[in-house]
Amino acid sequence: MNNEPYRRPDRVAQQILQIIGEIATKYIDLSYLGFITFSKVLLSNDLKYAKVFYSVIQPRYSQAELNEKLNHQASVFRKHLGAEMRIKHTPEIKFIHDESFEYAEKMNRLISQVIHDDTADDTDAE
Repeated sequence: MNNEPYRRPDRVAQQILQIIGEIATKYIDLSYLGFITFSKVLLSNDLKYAKVFYSVIQPRYSQAELNEKLNHQASVFRKHLGAEMRIKHTPEIKFIHDESFEYAEKMNRLISQVIHDDTADDTDAE
């Protein structure tokens, strides 16, 4: 029976997420892009490829430009990541924009609109 809480790629992905955040605050200035938060890491089973999901508050560039600029910095992130981790091969990093925050915000606006419209209909009926 396996006593580990989850698979090794999941544990390593959590560690990578933490280290990527530290790298962004200590070594690489990303403030010129906007306020970037890293939300999730998906790691291949062989631990060679990592997809790092990010979101941006108050972006200063278009989504395509942000993606290009971040992925241009991937080798620098990988260098620092290799120095911090005890792993045979440092995974290749690819940054991907996380759209879940925008989707959640859109859903909240729609729900608020429905509630507002429903309240307005109740007021009109009286």
